[in-house]
Amino acid sequence: MKPKTESNVIDLATAATPHNEQAETAAMSIILQNPKALERWTWPESLFFSQSNRIMLAAAKRCHEQGAGGDYFAVVAELQRKNELDAVGGDARVMDIFTASASGSIELLHHFRALLVEAARYRSALAVATEAAESFRRGEGSVV
Repeated sequence: MKPKTESNVIDLATAATPHNEQAETAAMSIILQNPKALERWTWPESLFFSQSNRIMLAAAKRCHEQGAGGDYFAVVAELQRKNELDAVGGDARVMDIFTASASGSIELLHHFRALLVEAARYRSALAVATEAAESFRRGEGSVV
C-alpha cells in the first residue's frame, strides 16, 4: 500500500459540500471582464463557495459602486488597498480568473449564475439539516 501524500488526500469537507468550481471561475472571469454584469443580477457573496472568490467579488462590487469599474486592474488595486490580495492568491490568481473565460458574455454568465444559485441552495439546505441533527443530538427542542 502506498503512503498517503498531500496530492492524493481528499479534503472531505470540500468534496462533500455542494459547489461548482468551474462555474465560480467562469462567473468571476466574466464579471471581471464585463463589470456591467454586476448590474444585471444580484450577486451575494454566498453564491460562491470559495473564500477567495467571495473576496474578489466583494472587491469588484466595491469598485463598481465607487464608479471605478470592476475590471482586473481596479479589482487588484482594491484588493491591495484592503490588504486582501494575498488572501485571494495574489495578482497572478486574479489574472488567472480574469483570463479563464474566453468571452465576457453576460448571456453566458446567466447559465453559470444558475449553477451557483443551485449549489448555494444545496449548501443552505445542508446547513439547516446539519443544525437540526446537532440540535436533536443535544436533546434540544420539542418533539410535540
